[in-house]
Amino acid sequence: MKLVWIDLLPMLPGGANGGAKPIIIQLLQRLAARQPQTRFTAVCQADAATELRAIEAANLNLHIQGTAAQDGGAAQERWLGSRRLARLQRRLLGGSGQPRLQTQLLFCPFGVPLIQRPAQATVCTFHDLLVDAYPDFFAPEVQRERLGHFRRMVSSATRIAAISQFSRDLAIAKGVEEHRIRAIAHQFPPRPASVPGDSAKAGPPLGLGHHRFLLYPANLWRHKNHELLFTAFAMARQQGLDPNLKLVCSGDGVDRLQELRKVASRLGLADAVLLPGFVSDATMQALYRHALAVVFPSLYEGFGMPVIEAMGQGLPVACSNSTALQEVAGSAALLFHPGCPQEIAAALHRLSEDGELRGTLIARGREQAQRYQDPDAMADQYWDLFCEALAPTKVR
Repeated sequence: MKLVWIDLLPMLPGGANGGAKPIIIQLLQRLAARQPQTRFTAVCQADAATELRAIEAANLNLHIQGTAAQDGGAAQERWLGSRRLARLQRRLLGGSGQPRLQTQLLFCPFGVPLIQRPAQATVCTFHDLLVDAYPDFFAPEVQRERLGHFRRMVSSATRIAAISQFSRDLAIAKGVEEHRIRAIAHQFPPRPASVPGDSAKAGPPLGLGHHRFLLYPANLWRHKNHELLFTAFAMARQQGLDPNLKLVCSGDGVDRLQELRKVASRLGLADAVLLPGFVSDATMQALYRHALAVVFPSLYEGFGMPVIEAMGQGLPVACSNSTALQEVAGSAALLFHPGCPQEIAAALHRLSEDGELRGTLIARGREQAQRYQDPDAMADQYWDLFCEALAPTKVR
């Protein structure tokens, strides 16, 4: 396998792609390092290409090809819309309708393929089907588009990598043949003790106190369930939670920062809830270092990377017992129903008041995190799937 084309056109600058983006970047780096005989060419939007130049410089066989958006700037949606995708397709196609870059394999880590070619072996990553589970979170046109993306992936992909067993089971229930899809869990190295611009001796960021706040690291998408978390936090305070304990919700605002600040204010939490938006790696590391615990009440996750990241940082975690979160967290987290504010409030009380429980969760969490800290193994599993896609008739 000499040439692999990677479709990164859905990649957006900053944190708008959520946890998928850092995992995909990590995967590309490991693939390039472990398969030096292969040229990997990643096609992306020009504004995203700027962020990827550093990994291109560090990997001689990984090449970034940026293409201008020419449609008024970067999209604010998590994934590209079909019209924008079509425009980008046309710029990458020659007059014959064939890709200007000839490859043996097309890899689509964001899911939907850019170009459908019957003769082209294609591997796609399946993340989730949130739009099917919570259609009310999306406008009708976005619902149709995302479901169309899923159908297009299913019809075009030679092989599919699901990011969890939950996602694999879901795809199979939606019609994907079992032999075409394999569960390949996210793997990422533990965060270093420090990052550039960070100091291990630095105090808590954002004017916070050490162990005086709970942390929810997640973009502000509706399925992340911030409104119900705020309600549970207010209930917990009414039921005796330390009034000096704050709640920090870091993550890309996705145009919801002001809305959620108003929700917090109406609940009497204006001074207790911090919404700093997307933060730097150094600030994120400092938040992990000084938080008392992490709470993760998401309604839906295809994997749930922040849960494992927090466990690897030595933080006790309380999270939802639904979708992939129970699979990923195992017995290392305090679980609650994400639709029940009283269960969440009770979990906040236990995390803040029970030091023995925190110690148990920290020990279990470190052990659980080790199962997801081998990015080389993830890259090797993807490479095996690439090879399988090129010779599917040999696989039974």
